[in-house]
Amino acid sequence: MEFPLHLLPVNARTAIEAQAALGNYPIESVGTAALAIMSHASQGLYNVDSLQRAGHAYPLSQLFLILSPSGDAKSSIYRSLMGGIETWQVRMGDLHAQQMQAYETDKRQWERRRAAMDKDNDVSPEDRHRMERQKPTLPRHPWNTPSKTTTNGIFKTLQEGWPTYGLFTAEGGSLLAGHSLKAENSPAEFASAITNLWDGDTIDRTTGDHMMRLRGRRLSGLIMVQSAVAGDFLTNVTLRQHGIHARFLIVSPCAWQPIATDFTDPSEMLRREQLTSKLQAFCNRIDEMLSYPLETREGDDRELVLATMHWSGNAKHHMLAFQNRALEMRVEEETFFKRTFEHACRMAGVLTAYEGHGEITLEAAQAATALIEFYGHHWRTLDVQHVDERDARLSKYIERVLRFLRTKGPATMRDLTRNPLQRLDLRVREAVMDTLIRDDLVTAAEETLGTAKTVYYSIKQSVPRLKAA
Repeated sequence: MEFPLHLLPVNARTAIEAQAALGNYPIESVGTAALAIMSHASQGLYNVDSLQRAGHAYPLSQLFLILSPSGDAKSSIYRSLMGGIETWQVRMGDLHAQQMQAYETDKRQWERRRAAMDKDNDVSPEDRHRMERQKPTLPRHPWNTPSKTTTNGIFKTLQEGWPTYGLFTAEGGSLLAGHSLKAENSPAEFASAITNLWDGDTIDRTTGDHMMRLRGRRLSGLIMVQSAVAGDFLTNVTLRQHGIHARFLIVSPCAWQPIATDFTDPSEMLRREQLTSKLQAFCNRIDEMLSYPLETREGDDRELVLATMHWSGNAKHHMLAFQNRALEMRVEEETFFKRTFEHACRMAGVLTAYEGHGEITLEAAQAATALIEFYGHHWRTLDVQHVDERDARLSKYIERVLRFLRTKGPATMRDLTRNPLQRLDLRVREAVMDTLIRDDLVTAAEETLGTAKTVYYSIKQSVPRLKAA
């Protein structure tokens, strides 16, 4: 199933196409990265009417997982699309530095006044309480898109910084196999924090004599990770019980195939400049969205109090039809399919907020449901069992590869992915090719053209035909 790029907002579509063309990146990877960035920029602006329950709304937060093999250009796929976030953070970082200077001055003056009050026995309790209420508040910082984090890091950032959190990492192994998900460090607490934030609920924790309770916070994210690490994460029983997997939109793209470019050719330089310029409208819109004043509780600029985005009549009718489809999908095994309607509502809200509309249109609803069907397809084709549990299944894929190579001759991984290994999880593909090379059935030869390196797989002579298991 193809990524429904044609249904996305025009300047988002243009940016995705340009970024994919710059590096020959898989369109589904670039598109997913763009949606994650749009979700991050939207989540502090609105909630979206849930349709199914009167008065209930969903946050616009979304979590995305891209399965990419080792060596693929992970950070390059989305880094240019982060330009709007980075521009906003630089500007707000400068403002934060000024606010911190004023805060330190105000704090010292307040401390002197309180010290003088402490020495005065005639001060009333009411005046002392008034003095405490006048204590300067630490300015919230804008550094809310870390590439690495822990449970403690999430809580601390949302306590001291912006009330919206975006987890963007091209090294997902450091998170999904990192400190907070080790058995001795309570992975259940990490899963609970992520799911509660995604749900828009209050998060709290007690450590020793310190109690932290945070309301009105949001979390979105994009995690790029090797499929082996993703397999361990997605098959973790403890995490599954907390429902964290159901919150992720997952894509397993074709393997990235870099292409050689003549960077000394003026026409190629012009082409790249033109493609890069097409990213700017997307980045500008993200910067604009992040710059909108946040609606927060009076007296606490870290607690969001958001308006609810509603649906047009035509959009409601479309979602009514999709509701039947969502009910059909609920019988599928993965918990993701229990939440497809909610995912579609959130996605429609993100697309609408990005376009600056006050009401969800039919076009946004159609795009959202098509996207959820796309991610549902990728959930169905995932194979996240451990390799030793499926060795018996590899033989049929090995036979397919050998048959293809006998017929077509030398082939790249891209050729194999589109033919005998089509629709297979990246980890299965890697296991098949590792087995073929280990058992001396095929050879892998690397060819260099300019700065690009391509591996060609060829069948060895006198390779016996294998019987399918």
